[in-house]
Amino acid sequence: MSVDQKSAKLRNTSQAKSNSEPKALPRLASYTWNLFRGLDQESACTVEHSLLFCIVAVLIWALAPLCGLGRLETSSSILVPTRGSITTEWSSENTAHIQKHYRIRDLADRLKFSEESIRQLVKDEPGVVKIKRGRKAAHTSYRVPYSVAIRMYARLGGEAATFDEEHYRIANVVSLWGLGRETVRQLIKDEPGVLKFCFGRKGARWTYSVPESVMERIHNRLRYLV
Repeated sequence: MSVDQKSAKLRNTSQAKSNSEPKALPRLASYTWNLFRGLDQESACTVEHSLLFCIVAVLIWALAPLCGLGRLETSSSILVPTRGSITTEWSSENTAHIQKHYRIRDLADRLKFSEESIRQLVKDEPGVVKIKRGRKAAHTSYRVPYSVAIRMYARLGGEAATFDEEHYRIANVVSLWGLGRETVRQLIKDEPGVLKFCFGRKGARWTYSVPESVMERIHNRLRYLV
């Protein structure tokens, strides 16, 4: 075969390929149309409905990753614990240096407990300032910030609103009301807001301290007792 014949054959081959390339897209479109028409014949859906279903399926496929990301963010927000309460607690501890501090004697006078009872309460309480003046524990001085004092007060059964009120022991109530000691103890031992401190080896001895507002509430209940 001569060179001219080979070149002519190559030109014919390339021309045939170029002629077949533009026909590829119409063939694909015709195949797709026939496919949907076949679905139309097999089912009750029209070709337009089939095309619409195909578009919806493509949209769902495209939006599925976005929905997955939204669920991941929601689940991560659920799994990660909130730090609101922790931040509040830290803020109260961080401001303890500018709060009023109470000595054991101050708290004893305010709550009407003995100084030894208050010392037993504060010696192991977190947040209490301890100043050691010697090797013995008896030589340690304590300073209680206001936030720590309120926390201890609530643990004893008191309410934060009554912390600054005048407090009364059972002996004070007996002297004011003219009732027996056991009668007063029965009146206050289960009353909400009354401070209760248990001491002794077996925890059999209880000391009570009654805020003024709680004492007024008990007295009003006795006045209008039917």
